[in-house]
Amino acid sequence: MGGPSSRRGGFSLLEVLMALVVLAIALLGTIGVLLMTHQHNTAASEASLATKACQEVIEQLRAMSYDSMLLQNDVTFVAKKVHPSWPIGVIQVSDISPSDDPDTKAEVRVRIQTQPGQVTQRPVNVELVTWRSRR
Repeated sequence: MGGPSSRRGGFSLLEVLMALVVLAIALLGTIGVLLMTHQHNTAASEASLATKACQEVIEQLRAMSYDSMLLQNDVTFVAKKVHPSWPIGVIQVSDISPSDDPDTKAEVRVRIQTQPGQVTQRPVNVELVTWRSRR
């Protein structure tokens, strides 16, 4: 039978530990990449949601008469189509700059800053600009 000089096949404890260390490092790298990807996807989704809310307010402004629209400076809106039960944040008509020339378009700026913890995880700032003529 085998004496002290005979050796069985298999892995030593040191080889198993080294394999586990290499595996752990690979898994940590993979998890880090997945977390970073999730954060970037979340930020993009939140910015998209805020942009959608501003677009909704611009649609509401376009549905108004020109003179009524001019009265909306510094008015805040709620984007109901985006999510009816969660307020996304303060959607404010930040600037409507009419022109003296009746054929020139008015510049309309709509800005949103979302409140963290409601719909978004962090504050999101978006500003959209559009133009509208009197006609």
